[in-house]
Amino acid sequence: MLLSLLFADNAIAVPDLKPKDLYVLRIPPGKRELVIPIKESKAELPLFRKVERTTHGLRISREAVTENWLRERLHLLGQIAGFEVPVKPYCFRRAHGHISASQRNLIMQHSSSAVFEHNYLSHYITQDTQAAYRGLEPQTAVIRAASGMSRSIDPHRPRVLNSRQLAELDRHPEVVLARRVRDRTAQSIRTRHTTITRCKCLEARKEYQQAQCAYLQSKRDARKSMMKHIRAKYREKQPVVDILQQLGRSDTHSKPTNENEMKNPLSDERRGALEALLAFAPNESTQQHVRRSGAIDAVRSLCNHQQPQTRRACHRKAACKDVIEPGSHGTEKTRDEKIGYDLFPTRCQPTQCIFCIGDETLPIELRMNEFRNRDGLKRHFLRKHLRHLSTRKAIKCPHPRCSDEWLEHANHVRNHAATVHGTIT
Repeated sequence: MLLSLLFADNAIAVPDLKPKDLYVLRIPPGKRELVIPIKESKAELPLFRKVERTTHGLRISREAVTENWLRERLHLLGQIAGFEVPVKPYCFRRAHGHISASQRNLIMQHSSSAVFEHNYLSHYITQDTQAAYRGLEPQTAVIRAASGMSRSIDPHRPRVLNSRQLAELDRHPEVVLARRVRDRTAQSIRTRHTTITRCKCLEARKEYQQAQCAYLQSKRDARKSMMKHIRAKYREKQPVVDILQQLGRSDTHSKPTNENEMKNPLSDERRGALEALLAFAPNESTQQHVRRSGAIDAVRSLCNHQQPQTRRACHRKAACKDVIEPGSHGTEKTRDEKIGYDLFPTRCQPTQCIFCIGDETLPIELRMNEFRNRDGLKRHFLRKHLRHLSTRKAIKCPHPRCSDEWLEHANHVRNHAATVHGTIT
């Protein structure tokens, strides 16, 4: 993981160094070490950094993440991977490896081994006790698979509520009661002040905020309780279903439980990184080198990949879409017929975003994307780009054809996009 982050940040000073090259390097004759230098500009850079929103999209900042942020992301990563037990930073801290107790205490800064044994030591027995008692050779591979966290991986384990369960959540008695209190408070404020934002009474607004927080908290508690019940029910019944299917006594077929995974499957980069990180280490050193270099490449490609953000579809109006889907109009001209040989002309299509056109990290389809109408372009332009524009700092025009044009403020950007590039926002 650390090597993957170093390669993703381009922190190694050796030009064009690849992960597989690390395993062919040797210490020069007469020396006792071969140092892989790190760039001075990246030496003090934190490994895990925050994501910041800019006018050009999401970027990795130079500020380190917090412990709470890392804990939440690891917990979500464990759910996506299919772990039954929650994944947290202490799962990595418990992996002490084959070192002595004194060295472990020095690394973890413990005063004695009692701290590790009481708080960190896993409750799973990682040794083949039966083989030791019977005087047989230990089944190391079997015990390793049985005592590790990866044995609980199940990609079909439910981790989100489906549409039916969400509707049932809204009908939960505590949620309904909290929603009624919130709506009653809001209605009383609207009766006197038309809208909640126009209310000048601090006590009334505080009462509404407390009612809103109580409603959201009750909904979170009900969701957590329902999800816990669903996972317990799945853990109880799914093994029976799997066994009956293998014995040919069941007509039901195993299907993914998560509707969210069916609608929004993992990208190739995320799936490749998960498979590479969760794979068992082979016994042969050559295969181990191939596996490690492949895992480094997979995580590095994931770090450089930005998942395109998609908005929720409008359920009331199926035709309400901001983006033109490819192939939706058979009479439309192809992309090459519309813009000729120049992919990014100075005069864009009326519903293209100049920021997306200039973002080289996006796929070519998203850079050349056209919105359904100007309203969709305007919403995208304001929400994703202009709202993060700094008022004290001028920016260059993101379009590739006029990158030397400096724009001072939001109105200047919109005027330049309309007059020069033909996109009215």
